[in-house]
Amino acid sequence: QGMNVAMNMLGDKVKFHDVPFFWTQHYDVPLCYVGHSDRFDRMDVFGDIESKDFAVVYYEEDRIAAFLTVGRDKESLMVEDAFAHFDNKRTQEIISDFERHLRAKPTPLPNYFEPSP
Repeated sequence: QGMNVAMNMLGDKVKFHDVPFFWTQHYDVPLCYVGHSDRFDRMDVFGDIESKDFAVVYYEEDRIAAFLTVGRDKESLMVEDAFAHFDNKRTQEIISDFERHLRAKPTPLPNYFEPSP
């Protein structure tokens, strides 16, 4: 993403073709957002917000436009791959199967923001 921004700032007219995404970590809460939606008309929440183990699906009409996860990097990457292949059916399958994913423990992530010993 950064390379495309830099090239366009230098005058090139380069389109960004990859699936848009960002991730961040606020204290002990890792957030991963895949896709893009600035006009979603429906949003579904899967999982448990209180336990910081959930996903939010953003829809534009009946199309999944974006996917936000907390503590679920694997599922976020699966949706990103389906988006990259324009595979709406596979995206739907991942979302439909999300309850099964929630029963499996999430992969613990290292906290890169804590100081080294």
